[in-house]
Amino acid sequence: MQTTRNTNYCFKAKWFDEIAQLHRHYNIRYYVELHQIEIIDTKSNKLFLKKTDCPAAVSASDFYVGANVCIFGRRFELLDYLDASTREMLTLERQRSLLIVKRAFICQIGIILDTLERQGCALSSLKLMQIHSKEAEEFYSTQSDQLEAARLIASFIDGPIVAIEIVASNCVEKLVQLMPTVLVGRPQSGDTADLSCFEYPKTVAEVERYRNFFIDKLHNNIDTAQNCTCVVVLPHIVKKKLTGKVIEAIQASPESDVTAMESFHLDRASAIDFLEVYDGVLPHYRDAVDHLVSGLCVAIRLEGKNTHNVVSDFRAYVGPWDVDMAKKLRPHTIRAKYGIDRICNAVHCTDLPEDGSSECDFFFNILTNQNKKL
Repeated sequence: MQTTRNTNYCFKAKWFDEIAQLHRHYNIRYYVELHQIEIIDTKSNKLFLKKTDCPAAVSASDFYVGANVCIFGRRFELLDYLDASTREMLTLERQRSLLIVKRAFICQIGIILDTLERQGCALSSLKLMQIHSKEAEEFYSTQSDQLEAARLIASFIDGPIVAIEIVASNCVEKLVQLMPTVLVGRPQSGDTADLSCFEYPKTVAEVERYRNFFIDKLHNNIDTAQNCTCVVVLPHIVKKKLTGKVIEAIQASPESDVTAMESFHLDRASAIDFLEVYDGVLPHYRDAVDHLVSGLCVAIRLEGKNTHNVVSDFRAYVGPWDVDMAKKLRPHTIRAKYGIDRICNAVHCTDLPEDGSSECDFFFNILTNQNKKL
């Protein structure tokens, strides 16, 4: 009689308890073939969640060190492997790396990210930031060539940069090999000036240094803008590796510029706060909250450049929120091309002009500072 081998992924994890304002620690066991999960409270050594079917929105690819996994409304951060077997299976298979894109190529972030996603890389984190000279000096403090260090520091403080963290099998080596592909078709392709517009770790040992500096460290806050709108690329887009295509379409908007961008894992309280104005207005409000907390989303601030009402103009640009209507009336819009239904309709965008600044402030001031405290 043939026996079936059951694969288990085991992790140390933590969850932030909003009421108690502290982190609680757990051991999580994910049964791959059964798509079931079990959670044990490490403090009491008691079962927190008995072995049960995992939410449909969660998949095996979501489990890796550093990931945030939403289980029945709670967002667990996977801190480390719990056993040698999981470490052996996933260390190389779910490896992380980072690509730092400097000012000259920020206008092509969507295209660059799409190139990575089409090669099997999953987006793990994304952040637009401004690096100051002292921070740049800190990052390049190990550079022995002073002239080269000065050049690299100058390229960092020349304007905003974008940090893209990705996950893939053998990701560090894969990114090194992919860089020529990323540069194909770009301005001055093949020129050494192209390579100087990017930074990325060349070895596994370098990844943590990059991550600590660009992802974990809070850099300058984004100033509040007036003529702006907030766009949120929804979790189903990130999950399907379509984030690059959607951001590329957003960047193609002739009436606006991207001036802030960051990925977030929203907890339920934050999602409810953000969507509060729709409670009692839209029949699918609770479903929208559930979807927003189901995985990684990307918030973007767009500022109007050829318009005095960027909120209304961009709302028309993305198409009707009802995807079926968008497909019939505006088939070339973002929601028509990438939306699935009224819940998974590719992007959220600000509805009312007076809400643009407050929605952007919610992500790029309130949530960013909350995450710093965590």
